[in-house]
Amino acid sequence: MGKWLCAFLIAISLYAGADQPRYLYKIISLEDWNASQTQDLLKLSKDQNTVLLWKVDQLENTILSDFSTSPEVIILEIDLDKLPNEVQSKQDDMGKAISYHYMGSIPMKAINEPRIVRFH
Repeated sequence: MGKWLCAFLIAISLYAGADQPRYLYKIISLEDWNASQTQDLLKLSKDQNTVLLWKVDQLENTILSDFSTSPEVIILEIDLDKLPNEVQSKQDDMGKAISYHYMGSIPMKAINEPRIVRFH
């Protein structure tokens, strides 16, 4: 994990709340981000009715497990106050991990500054 990513994760962790976060994060490809630039809604290459979002403390493991072969990814900070629908949280069977699910498309106006993370 690069120094920049570690610094980024520490910096944004200041905004992460415990149970009711104001911001959640979506990791997408550069291609999806570029395709979304002229759209009102975030365009994802995988047609998703439910969008999985993460808290800041879940980003590193998600990147390492799901995006380790990608040369770069975009981390989007999603302002939950700007989403038209509520985000649902679900606990895993062990009662430890919480996952966040958004039903619908994410409006581009709900996305704060995107961050590019390059691995190589």
